[in-house]
Amino acid sequence: MTPQRLTAAVLFFLILLYGSEGQQTPSKVKVYSLQRGAWTKPSIKVYIRYDFPADLGSVSNVSICYRIRLERFADYNIHLSYATSHKDANALLFYNMATQMLAFVNNLEQTLTTTSPLELFPETWNHFCHVLTSGSYTLYWQGKRYGWSSPAEAKYLLTGTLIIGQEQDSMAVDFAASQVLLGDVAQMSFWDRELSVSEVEDMAACRSNIRGNVFSFDTHNVQLAGDVPVDTLLLEDLCRSWPNYLLLPEKRSVSASQAQCQLLNAPMAVPTSNEDNNLLRKILLPFMETCSSTPWKLWLGVTDQDEEGVWVDVNTKKPVEYQNFVLPYPYGGSVENCAAMFPDGAWSDAKCNLKKCSSCEIKPSEFLRLRGLCFEEEHETRFRVGGYVDGRPLFRGFYNLLIMWDKNNAQWLLRNTVNTTLASMSPSDLEEYPLGQKIWTVRHLLCGSHPGANLNLSLSPCTTSHFMCRSGQCIAHRHRCNMRYECSDGSDEDDCDIVNLRGGYRRHLTPPVHAGVSLVVTPNITLSRIMAVDDAEMAVTIEFRVRLTWLDDRLSFSHLESTNKGAVLSDEDIRKIWIPQYRLTNLKGGQMQLLQESVRIATAQNPKLPDFNNVKMDLVYPGADNELTLTRDYIASFTCPFDFSAYPFDIHVCNLNLCLPSIYEDFVQFDVDRKEVAFTGPQELALFSVMNVKYATDSGEHHLSVEYELHSHGSGMVLSMFIPSLFLLGVSWATLFVKWEAFVAREVMSLVTLLVLYMLRFCLMSSIPFTLDIKLIDIWFFFVTSILFINILVHIFIEEEPPPDFTTRNKPLLVRPAGGAVIITPETTQSSHPKFITLYRYIILPGIIIIFNIVFWITLFLVR
Repeated sequence: MTPQRLTAAVLFFLILLYGSEGQQTPSKVKVYSLQRGAWTKPSIKVYIRYDFPADLGSVSNVSICYRIRLERFADYNIHLSYATSHKDANALLFYNMATQMLAFVNNLEQTLTTTSPLELFPETWNHFCHVLTSGSYTLYWQGKRYGWSSPAEAKYLLTGTLIIGQEQDSMAVDFAASQVLLGDVAQMSFWDRELSVSEVEDMAACRSNIRGNVFSFDTHNVQLAGDVPVDTLLLEDLCRSWPNYLLLPEKRSVSASQAQCQLLNAPMAVPTSNEDNNLLRKILLPFMETCSSTPWKLWLGVTDQDEEGVWVDVNTKKPVEYQNFVLPYPYGGSVENCAAMFPDGAWSDAKCNLKKCSSCEIKPSEFLRLRGLCFEEEHETRFRVGGYVDGRPLFRGFYNLLIMWDKNNAQWLLRNTVNTTLASMSPSDLEEYPLGQKIWTVRHLLCGSHPGANLNLSLSPCTTSHFMCRSGQCIAHRHRCNMRYECSDGSDEDDCDIVNLRGGYRRHLTPPVHAGVSLVVTPNITLSRIMAVDDAEMAVTIEFRVRLTWLDDRLSFSHLESTNKGAVLSDEDIRKIWIPQYRLTNLKGGQMQLLQESVRIATAQNPKLPDFNNVKMDLVYPGADNELTLTRDYIASFTCPFDFSAYPFDIHVCNLNLCLPSIYEDFVQFDVDRKEVAFTGPQELALFSVMNVKYATDSGEHHLSVEYELHSHGSGMVLSMFIPSLFLLGVSWATLFVKWEAFVAREVMSLVTLLVLYMLRFCLMSSIPFTLDIKLIDIWFFFVTSILFINILVHIFIEEEPPPDFTTRNKPLLVRPAGGAVIITPETTQSSHPKFITLYRYIILPGIIIIFNIVFWITLFLVR
């Protein structure tokens, strides 16, 4: 290597070793632990203090970076507190409450604009950088810009006191036990300049460890108050992610082990390297005797059951790259299809139904939720699994609660960090965990419940977007009460009542009136079909549907997502709630038949997430946003004022009248703008056509009148009545042309036409109701009867002699009496064919019939 290349290599190596401040990048950092321990009671006497030299003065730019790792949360998780005087105790204060980051700069609270909630998980390192310039404040979290604000332009005085682990309400004094840091802190540094984005990113990713030129944990001496252990870690360990294995010391088959891990929202453990495998082996060592009497101690989440020799992860179904089988394992074959671990960490194959210990891999971001208590914040419901008590896992709350196993009494205990037992639960199966919904016995005053009382608590990973089965299994809300078992214990089909009543609900009272506005009920009336028309009784039998829709903000609903067709209330639910009443006012005989009744909720709008303390994890749908629809199907006969004036071409206008009770007058009304009506049956009936179904003009806010028209089919009557009567007129008219010598035939034929017409009218009139009103059909029969009668009179009173024969006209008669011939000459015979009979036969009678028919049919058209 040439000297030039050697020099370049040395320079490159030095650049890697030295930070931007000209200091060597160390590979180790100090870690300070503050008040760690499951039963550690927060104390005001434990903290880290550093007093800045008085000669530093003030600067325009300040950058502060550090890492924290919380073991558990306090009400106020104080990252650091910096005071310059008793008056200026909040010169700099950075802390978080649950998932919210808060800050004070120069004693003024900052309104931080953030990109998302601040999710800090126990036992996870988090890197923070606060970069303050004159007029701007930028917060970096995990190397990314997370929040910002614009503080007033000011200088930053670096001559005060820094307290880590407590908030100083006065300079270096006045601490509170609820304002502490419970965990670890490392790499605390101050700079008197603005750090660049790349510098922040490199520090967060453990690519560099530049130390503050004003202050650094690793270069400055600090004062330790109380028990503050100090450890040293490699820089890369702060960014390394080790698998968090939880050993389940109970003996289970592989399928049961996988199901138990799923209830913890964790996959079965599958080591992916020698380091992971050794870590799992170390966790197994204390449980060697407990797990199994056979050499195979611990199930792994690996199987070749689907394809012999192809080992896959039981969680992801993907082939595993890392395997630690030792000869002669795996044996192969179709019997031993699951992998187990030996005490030395080697793998073997074994029968999957054998019972052994197992392990789950718990991710730091996954946690359980305890529901049923009286937490003030959702963050307080969070629990994680960490450590062991009496040989079984310890469930640690993010705050001050723990759930632990009491081996002596075979109970699960709910305790606080001061070791007070609050409640206990005796499992029916000793291998059972406190997961799912359980009944706990109160041992100490808890959420208003006294000792001896029972509390229904649940512990599961289910979020508000899930329903929790009684076993602790999580399913989507849409599977709740859908008449299919989705929970392994079938509890998703229990308690499927839809209606939730608010306290003080009274079903006989209408929903409350707001601002003097009545409850609006939207009507929809559908005439399904006309079943019968009885014109003699003046009644119409109808099958119809009445649908009323309204809102009741006193109610809330559950399980509305179970079907696209909407949720149908049970009879029990219907009996709980107020339903609008109404009357059908024009019933014939006051009788009707109710075919079917249902109350349905068609929408699932604005679901409200269940309260984080609520064990029953059902979505709640407010009644103010989801309409109730009452649907009733009826068969009933209604009176109808039939109008026969144009019979048989009459149009009857009938009504179905519905009205609200008078007691609703000031409280309930119909929505006149949204009312709907329809006819869905066959329009053409045997004798009528159904047309123009609509609401009558007199329909209003308290009364509805559905109007429909029945148009008579007159074509059949034309063939059965009008044409035959015209034929009779024709026959009667034809008798006027019969020879006078056949006078008897003329009279008989005229009388028969009149008799036949009478019988025709009698048969017709017996099929329609008798009314005193004059109908067009009456006029028709009156006219035809009159014509036939007049024709008879003409035959009787108008004499018509036949004309003499032409050959004998004026010819003398020769009479031969005895004694001689006498010639007698007859008188000339006058014709008796008067002009009247000719006019009547050819002009008067046809004209009258034609004119009458024109007037009659025009009048009929106008009347319709």
